[in-house]
Amino acid sequence: RIRKNSRNGLGIVYVQRDACGGCFNKIPPQRQLDIRMRKKIIVCEYCGRIMIDPELAGVKTEAPVEEKPVTEVKIVDNSDNVKVNQEKVQLVSGKGLKAFSVVVGSFTIQANAQAEQQRLCDQGYDAQIVKNEQGNSFRVVATTFDTKAEAINSRTQLRSKYPAAWLLYQVQ
Repeated sequence: RIRKNSRNGLGIVYVQRDACGGCFNKIPPQRQLDIRMRKKIIVCEYCGRIMIDPELAGVKTEAPVEEKPVTEVKIVDNSDNVKVNQEKVQLVSGKGLKAFSVVVGSFTIQANAQAEQQRLCDQGYDAQIVKNEQGNSFRVVATTFDTKAEAINSRTQLRSKYPAAWLLYQVQ
C-alpha cells in the first residue's frame, strides 16, 4: 500500500540531510534520534513512508564539509602579544604603504572610505585607501610605518578616536 501511493515506488527510505529520503520534508531532531535508536518503526508524517537509519540501509554518511571564511586572517610576529592582520591589498589612494599600517576603518563602498580619508586628512594625517583583494573591502589607513613598534604606538594614540583601530601587514 505504501509503495503504491508513492511516486518513485519506495516504501522504505533513509534519512538524507535531516530530511525524509522520499518526500524531502525536514524531520525534527527528536524523530531523527528515534530513527537512529531503531527501537520502533517510524513513519514519515508527510508521505507515510517507513524511515530507517542510513547505516541500516548500508549508506555511508559523509562528514559535513567545513567551509573557510571568505577572508582568512593570518597573524604576523606576535612575540610582543600585539595582533597584526596580514592581507594582500592594493593601493587605491595615497602615497603608498610601508610594512606596517594602522587601519581605522573598513568599508564596502569606496565613497564612504573616501569620506573617512578626507576626515583624517583634515586632522593632519596622511591617510590612504587600500583595497583588500580577498574580501573586496576598502581599508582606510591613517598611518604607515617600517617597524611594528612605531605602528603599535600610533595605533595606541589613534584608539582614543578610533577604538577599533588595528594593525595591517601588507603581503607582497
